Amino acid sequence: QWQGGNNAVDERYNYAEWKQGTEITHRMLFDHLEDPEENVNRASRTIDQPVILRLSQKVAEKMEYLISATLLYKNNLKH
Repeated sequence: QWQGGNNAVDERYNYAEWKQGTEITHRMLFDHLEDPEENVNRASRTIDQPVILRLSQKVAEKMEYLISATLLYKNNLKH
């Protein structure tokens, strides 16, 4: 997480998104192969949309897992 956003990283990219409710309000995508210092946000580039969709799905899966794990943990505390 970075300043309230959630992120996903793979071997090449670092992606982060911020939401209000269920709506994504901001995105950042950095290509570490071409921009290792993360100076250029590629999130608005049409050519990078497939990468954004893939990594956004990873963020959603990560958040779903964290919510499930938290609920399981809280449930176990009750017993």
